[in-house]
Amino acid sequence: MVFHEPERRGQTGAGTVGRQMLAILHEIDLGIPHQLRGGNLALKAIVLIHVRGAVNAVEKAGIIRGWKPVILGETDPPSSVLARAYLVGANAIRGGSDYFYEPIDAQRWRWRDVGLRMELPTPALSGPIQLANAGAAIAALRALDKPVPRAAWAAGIAAARISGRMQAFERDGVQIRVDVGHNPQAAGQLARALKAEVSAGRTLAVYASLQDKDAAGVVQALQDVVGEWTLAGLDGPRGQSAAQLQARLSGTVAAKAPLADSVEQALAQVLAQAERGDRV
Repeated sequence: MVFHEPERRGQTGAGTVGRQMLAILHEIDLGIPHQLRGGNLALKAIVLIHVRGAVNAVEKAGIIRGWKPVILGETDPPSSVLARAYLVGANAIRGGSDYFYEPIDAQRWRWRDVGLRMELPTPALSGPIQLANAGAAIAALRALDKPVPRAAWAAGIAAARISGRMQAFERDGVQIRVDVGHNPQAAGQLARALKAEVSAGRTLAVYASLQDKDAAGVVQALQDVVGEWTLAGLDGPRGQSAAQLQARLSGTVAAKAPLADSVEQALAQVLAQAERGDRV
């Protein structure tokens, strides 16, 4: 089974997925690695996308297929998404209507639908959005109507990890968080996760971005939680130098940030000035 994230109007998913089993539409980027885009995909595939705003909703809803389940992770999805599902006869399964998730305490949460009720461990992935993510994933597996042992639900939730998604390290008393969020929506979730953490010192950001990303929107989403910025360059055909990134951030709080040729160099610069209790 393969997770696949289409780029625009469902074209990537339609062109490379042999037999699509269902679709998940969620309000944020769930962090599925982009290496899974394109190439030779397995015949059985789940298409995973994110929806935010009217234009994105119209484009992304194109992956909804007739008579196939579509999991709508948002409690109030865009009307264009619902219209597409009803038009093609897709089985729309909505969070907050057809399935529910709620926290019990710091260690447990509850997932339920009309036929199943489970108490599960808090997801290992960090961030307040992870209950919604896990809830949508469970709904997707339920929609496939495949047998899942009762213990496997809890084991999967507890063991799920994505490298680079709020990944935590510590170095000489400095907390380091690595996150691959590359759009304002993901940056907003990162900001909420950082605010939920206890941090005694400063929050220092190392930021690099591809040319085709909304860099200013990312900075704006994080500006209330980040105290100081350092900008880094990225190699590759879609990459850009730190100076190019800085030019695109004119008018933001990161417009006059120090520059570095690479993320590695930027991280070394920031760690050299960080103190115990700070967060990078």
